[in-house]
Amino acid sequence: MTKKLQDHPNNASFILTEACNLRCTYCFEGGKHPNKHMSFEVAEAGVEYLIENAKIAKQDSINITFFGGEPALNVPTMEHTFDYAVKRCEEENLRFGCMIITNGTVFTEDYRLFLIKWWNTLKDIQIQISYDGVPEVNDQFRITADGKGSSALIEATLVKYLDLFKEQEIPLTPFSLSIHGVVNKPALPRLFESYMHMRNLGIDSIWFMPLHEDEWEDSDEEIFREQLTLIADKVYDDCVENDTSRYYTGYASLANCKGTKPDAPCGAGKNYCSIASDGRLYPCHQFFFIDSDEFDYGNVLEGGEVDGKRDLFLQYDKTNMFGDMNCAECNNTECYTCIATNYAANDNMFVGFPAYCKLSRVEREIRYSLRDRMAEAGLINNSKSGTCGVDGCSCGDKDNAKVEIDFKEIAKYTLETITPVMEALGTSLESIGEHVNRIDVLENKIDSIFGILELIALSINKESEEEV
Repeated sequence: MTKKLQDHPNNASFILTEACNLRCTYCFEGGKHPNKHMSFEVAEAGVEYLIENAKIAKQDSINITFFGGEPALNVPTMEHTFDYAVKRCEEENLRFGCMIITNGTVFTEDYRLFLIKWWNTLKDIQIQISYDGVPEVNDQFRITADGKGSSALIEATLVKYLDLFKEQEIPLTPFSLSIHGVVNKPALPRLFESYMHMRNLGIDSIWFMPLHEDEWEDSDEEIFREQLTLIADKVYDDCVENDTSRYYTGYASLANCKGTKPDAPCGAGKNYCSIASDGRLYPCHQFFFIDSDEFDYGNVLEGGEVDGKRDLFLQYDKTNMFGDMNCAECNNTECYTCIATNYAANDNMFVGFPAYCKLSRVEREIRYSLRDRMAEAGLINNSKSGTCGVDGCSCGDKDNAKVEIDFKEIAKYTLETITPVMEALGTSLESIGEHVNRIDVLENKIDSIFGILELIALSINKESEEEV
């Protein structure tokens, strides 16, 4: 079949190691913890695969998620992948972005030094820590290899992260350091308590997501509504008190940014893939851990993708993911469904969990209510099609959303457009890049070039509106 441009993955998770020091009871990795580590050779071939796809798809970036197992158990390959990707992206005039998804229990000196290098090189850092809530909840499910709870390890490591961020002057944003918690039936009644526990630890970028395949009942729906309402009320009160949208944007499921229903629930097998430690290609990391040859579609060490093996993922869409519910006509544009989880539980990636769908609808109800309250308080824009309503968000209604020129973002992401103008003023690309990394110096020069940037921004906005 003929692939669309966007069907060439330029985003991937790299399974740096299949080893893990935890034995989480609900883990999709299925209890497999072999001591397999990605080699430098596989990592380099993986980067080349993404670069080639980006060029074919006419994308200006590649993105890597360091995954496991526990990725911090293989820092040498993580660092080598980073160094190689930075070098190659510079040579190919591509942007490079990466993130780490970690269980938050490992923080060696080598890992700390890598994080510092990462920040100093890109001036961007994204770390997601898995932690399920108050220790009494977390320690039932996220356990170590010897059966002990992991909360003490995670919280001790979290202090090290926060100290590093302070030491290196890394801003805490919804993306730089966040917590992702899994919610199952025993954890549900303590959801608000778990949210406040994370806030008290110093993290306000949080995402708690109900476990899809749990046996949810109608009574759980009401508990979820009660707990999420408590969180929404706390978010609203703190935003009003501090005149900010920070806590709102920090709770991911309450500021979800999908304004229109996507063609598919995720990019697995389309513009996203997973590269196993031995180089095999999968639609995503969860399909890799299902461990079925049905989903292996090539190897980066053997020429990459095998023609035809990815066709199923290129063709599927949003038609029906929850059994007898008509997903195609559903107005819940922000629901989260996982085709890999569907397959693992039902042997069919198009048969989901109707009970989870009900929880998703509760989430949507509270999300839109909070959005409206935030807009009435003047803290966000109540855009017609977007959900978050945050200034500068590209998902909202173009006519209703406020446009603000963010110099740092324009300089960072549209250098290619700005460069000819800057060169005409006698300013080199090299100096612009240096200023982007030292925004405090750059801001002193804004007055002299603000008019030019405004014209560029207006041109970009005009093009975006024409596309819409």
